[in-house]
Amino acid sequence: MLRTIIVGMCSTSSIFAQNHHWWQVLYLLLQLLRTILGSISSISSMIAQSHHWWHVFYLFYIELRTIIGGMCSTYSIIAQNHHG
Repeated sequence: MLRTIIVGMCSTSSIFAQNHHWWQVLYLLLQLLRTILGSISSISSMIAQSHHWWHVFYLFYIELRTIIGGMCSTYSIIAQNHHG
């Protein structure tokens, strides 16, 4: 899974280099970063409130899936902007 994330980041960087609308790409990356930071803070508060480690692990898994989904949709939007 880590390999997938790294490959995704490399692809995004390469598209960013080719894309003339850099401000749109920058905006999308900022949105993605905000989502990730929001997820991390919500996970931290859930861990603080929860005594069951398996419950925390499950919530972390859901958050991670959301982050990866967000990266994929950002990648797709960037790819479409490149042609625009």
